[in-house]
Amino acid sequence: MPVGMGRRLRHGPYCVENQRRAKRELGAFSGPIRERCEREWSDDYEMVMDCIRTQTEARSNLTRKPDDPIARHCRNEWGADFEMVEYCDNNQRSAKRVIERSYGGDPARRRCEREWGIDYEMVLYCLRN
Repeated sequence: MPVGMGRRLRHGPYCVENQRRAKRELGAFSGPIRERCEREWSDDYEMVMDCIRTQTEARSNLTRKPDDPIARHCRNEWGADFEMVEYCDNNQRSAKRVIERSYGGDPARRRCEREWGIDYEMVLYCLRN
């Protein structure tokens, strides 16, 4: 039996109540984030609500970041998945800082940047391998 099935059977009333509560909470939300989360999680209302919270928080965090080539690169790669856009943005900025700090005048840096452009994670991978 799949792991999730055993848990549902053992904690049935708890799960049912949580699903009902989450379904009621869901009524307060509308728009593309809700639609995306419902497509992803269907009738698992707890997961739909978790997705909505996570996506909404990530979208809010992104509004406080610069709208620069890194941000555009991540939006182009991940579209409306704000959690992944934020993850991409954080990782790209971190990789860029490491490159600037550790590979400033390294000729390999220019070669890797020509190959990978502003995908700083891949530039860093290129430099390290």
